[in-house]
Amino acid sequence: MVASTVISVLSRVLSETVLTKPIIRPALPTDVKAIKTIATAAYTIYVARIGRKPAPMIADFDRHVADDEVFILEDALKVVGYIVTFKKDGGQFIENVAVRSDLQGSGYGWRLLKFVEDLARQRNLPRTFLYTNA
Repeated sequence: MVASTVISVLSRVLSETVLTKPIIRPALPTDVKAIKTIATAAYTIYVARIGRKPAPMIADFDRHVADDEVFILEDALKVVGYIVTFKKDGGQFIENVAVRSDLQGSGYGWRLLKFVEDLARQRNLPRTFLYTNA
């Protein structure tokens, strides 16, 4: 009886926290495939407009992950978005941010940007700034 109650409580707590609350965490090498898939889906529409693949589609995500520059947003244990960010020129630079195409408009991008603002504050950096493909 006690064991089944404990298992029931643990199951409920895990499902309410880990499985239903989005988290942002450092990306791991095992996340690179999902990151590349999200980048390709999110940025393919720009190929025709600019006549080439945008930088996020050809980024070296393996290096960015190895350099601890990528954070992923996970929801229900699935990668739903990512952001590439690092210190540069006295601020927190955002090189690339993308959310799964089918989940755009869900607030995930905002969460990632807010995370970087908080990261800049923790690092005592006075600003965040974003790369544009101009």
